[in-house]
Amino acid sequence: MDPTPIDSLRHRLQEFTLSVANARAHFQDPDTSGAFPAYAPCYEKARTLALLDTLVEEGVEIPSEMWQEYLRITCQLEAFEQESGPGYRKALLDELMTYTQAYQSALCYAYLGDPAVGQQEERAIIGVLLSELKKDHTISELELLITNLDEQIAGIAGILQEARPGMDATTLNITRDAIKRGDKGMP
Repeated sequence: MDPTPIDSLRHRLQEFTLSVANARAHFQDPDTSGAFPAYAPCYEKARTLALLDTLVEEGVEIPSEMWQEYLRITCQLEAFEQESGPGYRKALLDELMTYTQAYQSALCYAYLGDPAVGQQEERAIIGVLLSELKKDHTISELELLITNLDEQIAGIAGILQEARPGMDATTLNITRDAIKRGDKGMP
């Protein structure tokens, strides 16, 4: 067996663990723990789950202790969410709003012919936050806004591709497939 996929999974699990610990430290004492995005544990959970899904699809045998580790970290995240009360969920919603505004701004820049750098990661974060916040917020209007923005960005990519023959949608990283990632494997 090639150790690389298991090493990648081990790294993802470490990042997931670290993000939960950092979130706990930040929300217990934000003044001493510095700036830390509330979305980080949810994002790392989604990335870890996406890797697990991919490895399973590829037929990689995942050791049972790694599955147990994923479940343990997920339980730690759930416990943290319970302990932090509505403050953590509010922080997630605030970050979703901030990233949505940034995504809208990226659309404006794209209309000016300058595809936004970093836009794909922001969109992935938005996807994770939308998925996470559906549990306890009515966000259908926000989902509609994001869907409309996705369509506009994809349209702009098509226009830019026609205007600049050497540049294609994969160069811009704003194809419809790229837009949908960020929630793969999420229950």
